[in-house]
Formats: sequence, C-alpha cells, structure tokens
Amino acid sequence: ETALKLTSTKYGVDRNNNPVFWVQGKYVEWDGSRFGSNKVNIMCPAFAGTKRIASLPAFPFEYHPDKEKMTERLLDRGTKAEALAGSHYKAYNGIGWRRNPFGGRDKYNVQGRIVIDTGSWNRFVPNYAVYTTPLNQKDPKQQKHDDDLLGDDDEDEAEEDYGDVDVDDDDEEGGMPIDGHFLDEDDPSERLPLTNEQRVICTPMIRSYSMANKLWLNMYVNSVSEIEFSGGAFDRLVLPPKHKELILSFTESQKYSDCFDDIIEGKGKGIILLLCGPPGVGKTLTAESVAEEMRVPLYMMSAGDLGVEPRHVENTLKDIMEMCTKWNAILLLDEADVFLEQRSLHELERNKLVSIFLRVVEYFKGIMFL
Repeated sequence: ETALKLTSTKYGVDRNNNPVFWVQGKYVEWDGSRFGSNKVNIMCPAFAGTKRIASLPAFPFEYHPDKEKMTERLLDRGTKAEALAGSHYKAYNGIGWRRNPFGGRDKYNVQGRIVIDTGSWNRFVPNYAVYTTPLNQKDPKQQKHDDDLLGDDDEDEAEEDYGDVDVDDDDEEGGMPIDGHFLDEDDPSERLPLTNEQRVICTPMIRSYSMANKLWLNMYVNSVSEIEFSGGAFDRLVLPPKHKELILSFTESQKYSDCFDDIIEGKGKGIILLLCGPPGVGKTLTAESVAEEMRVPLYMMSAGDLGVEPRHVENTLKDIMEMCTKWNAILLLDEADVFLEQRSLHELERNKLVSIFLRVVEYFKGIMFL
C-alpha cells in the first residue's frame, strides 16, 4: 500500500506497444544521508467497458473505500520509517527481495536479525544505490509551472514535456548523485522532522543486510520489530570467572579504540581473540554470548563464505570487515584452522589464502573471535 503525490499523467504504450495510461508520482525516501523525494511510474493497462476505480493499479486517494483507516496506517508506517533512518540493528520476519540480472525480483524468506543501513547499501550495492532530490529543492517542471502561474508565460513551452518519462520500468532506484558523491549522514538532532503529508507518502521499503541470509535486500518497514536479547546468556557461560571478566573487558574497551593507534595509522586498532579447544566446549557460544551481552550484531563467517580464489577472498574479507567495523559488530570466524594452518612449500594456493588473511586481519578495527 503506497500513497504518491501526483506529478504528471499521460497516455502512451508499454514495451509491447499496448496502449496504457502512465501515472507518475512522487514519494519520500531515505538515501543514507537525508530524506528526499523520488519518482515512480505506474502503468494502468487499457480495458474495455467500465471498471471499478479502486481496482486500478493507481487511483485518486479520495476514491479509496476506507480512506480514514488507510491514512492512519500510512501515517503510522511513515512515522516508523522516519525512526528507522540511519543504521539500526533490528529483528525481521517477512519477505526480502533483490533485483536479478534479468530485471525480475529474487525473493527470500528472511527471519532473524538484520542491520538497516542505506548508507552501506549505497557502498556495497552501487548498481542499485538510492539517490533522492532534497525535499526543499523544487523539481524543474514544478518550478516552471510556478513561473507560469506568476506570469512568466512562454506560449511555446506551455505544453508539458513528457519526453523523459521512463516508460520501461518503475524506476525506484533514483539516479546518480550529480557529482557521483554521496553525502555523509545528517546529524539526527539537526534533521528536520517530516510533515504528516510526507509521512503518508513515505516509501514502505528499507535497505537492510540479513545476518542469516548474508545478503543485502529490500525489506518492508512493517515487518521490522525490536530484538529480544537473551539477557542471561553470558552469565550461563561456563568459564572461569577471571576469563569471562577478561573477555568482556576486552570487548567493551573496543568502544574507545579511536583514542589510540599503532605507529602506522589504521593498524592495530582491533582486538582478536583466539579460542581453541575440542568440539563442544563453548568456543562459538562465548562469541555469541558476548554479542548478546553487548547487544551488537554477530557476523558468523566460515571458510565457505569466502571461497577459494585469492582475489575474491581478499575483496569479500575486506567488505565483511568494513561492515563489522561500521556496525560495531563482533566477527566470528568459525573453524579458523583452515586459514591459520602452518604454511607448507607444496600448497601454494593455500599459502596465498593464509597470507591474505594475516595481512587483512592486521588492519581490522573491530572485535574478532577466531
């Protein structure tokens, strides 16, 4: 259910040359640094005879059979979407989707924890980056319309130009930033609150990373909920009390890692804990319970996530480490002996992986459990 502010309409044809009526509307969206507006084209196919107006793909809001309740629902959702601007660690239960190379949508069932972060989406999924027009900036067409109302009338230009309407697809991804540069996120305290009208036309989509699926997906605002952390996980962990105190002190002190640095900038800011022992003694549980205690995301990575091709391994590893640093997440590398086994002369491919891993880990700024 999406409300749009009408910008233009026209009769035309779709890609199969069938007659259609195009409706172009504007909606409000978060682009990773601020709220702005985006446009979408909706296609109403031709039909014979008469049809109920509410059954069309797009129709005027005043003809909605339950206008008041609908407005209330849209307002609630817009308020929730406004609160989810920025980076948030939440729970999700619903459908997520992403575009495939053939223009369709691949859908995924997402149940579990997610990180909502449009700024990182723009960084890691640049082909579908979100770019919006600032809310206080007038659309060129609207500016021209206002000028006409004020008397700057040029008769040759009176006819509205629909030439640039993208009739091929609902262009939800926006364009490119004018100079290819995404802005830094606004300070939330300085951000102007959205008006009620802007909340009503706010998009139902959020861009999030699913921790279970390990994918960047488009998700829906209404399926987001708060996480129920298991409070006693760390207390129930069976370890000598001094070990537990040491692990927790290490991980909590990481919040202040910006205060000191290695001789070389950006090096040695991370904390790497190596846990070793036979299966079933609680190595993985330690990392999981620390993440629960600190209420931060836990990124569980195994050798399978990285692949075996050295160049691919390095890029994936760097991306994962960058995400974990930004979200203050704990990175857990399970079965780390695959990467840290002693190098030997006759296994060149594995030697490459070990050397890449050791080099990249040195520049990691977060907390890693091996």
